[in-house]
Amino acid sequence: MTTRDHAPDRDPDRDPDRDPDRDPDRDPDRDPDRDPDPVPLSQRLLLRPEEVAAILGLGRSTIYELLRSGELSAVHIGRATRIPARDLHRWIEQHSSGSATETSGATNGTRSVS
Repeated sequence: MTTRDHAPDRDPDRDPDRDPDRDPDRDPDRDPDRDPDPVPLSQRLLLRPEEVAAILGLGRSTIYELLRSGELSAVHIGRATRIPARDLHRWIEQHSSGSATETSGATNGTRSVS
């Protein structure tokens, strides 16, 4: 009997491509041993660009472009980029209070972010 003739017993509940130690919902930047009680996102002072993208429903590249243009401010700690939550709230207020540039020819009340 060759190895091709006999398939090893496989557990139908186990996905061989899935790492059992990897939780897709786990924050890769958070070490549970050093940070057993993380601060909820709503109470954090500084946010990662990826978190801001998720909050705003925008792409990560768009957030980095807003940072590059100076429209969103950032704090740099070593190589880490963080966005102050208060500045994000201020940016949202500025762009939702009618101070954003009206989209040319738009009649449905939409505004462009520029």
